[in-house]
Formats: sequence, C-alpha cells, structure tokens
Amino acid sequence: MEERSARNLTKRRRAETGIIFRCLLMTVLFLIVSILFFEKASVIAQAGGKRTGAAQTVCYRSIKLDADDSLEKLAMQYNEQEIQSNEQYIEIVRDLNQMQGEALRPGCYLTVVYYP
Repeated sequence: MEERSARNLTKRRRAETGIIFRCLLMTVLFLIVSILFFEKASVIAQAGGKRTGAAQTVCYRSIKLDADDSLEKLAMQYNEQEIQSNEQYIEIVRDLNQMQGEALRPGCYLTVVYYP
C-alpha cells in the first residue's frame, strides 16, 4: 500500500514539474516575441525623421533585385517623400534585412520601407 502511494506521489510531482516547465517555457517565448515586436517598432520609429505633426504610415514591400539595383537607387525610388535622408533610409533597409555590407545580389529579394 505504501509503495502505491509513493508511486502516486511521484507521478503527481512529475505532473506538477511538467506544468511548471510549460509555464516557464511559455513565459520565455512570450518575452522573445515581445522583444522582437518592440525591436521592429523601434525600426518603424526610426523611419519617421523629417515629417512632424500628422501620423506617418510606414509600409513594407519585398522586391526582387535587378542587376543594376543599389541601395542608393532604392533610397531615391522608395524614399520619394524624403521622410529622412537617403543615408538614414539606407541604414533602415540594412537593419531591416540584417545586411552586413552594401552588396546586393540580383535575383534575391529585399524588404524595403515606403511611405504611401
């Protein structure tokens, strides 16, 4: 009888440990998602440089790169309203795409920011 109650106690402790582990895992995942969300929100906030007053709409587009594309050319094309300088725009695009350098590969896709 004591052996059976010891087994039940062990099972109960394992179940409680599993519940605690799942709660901790969900908390960690929630924190990771929150950090990623706020990091992206800071990129959006950086995008609003020159214009003051009215709310700024920031949109994203994935584009296929051509052989003659450069970050400067893309900045002139998608930063039409000059919300920030072209250098700031290029830095935002580089951060958004986690780019280390300036090199672009034709045929690859790049996410750019634009302001409708």
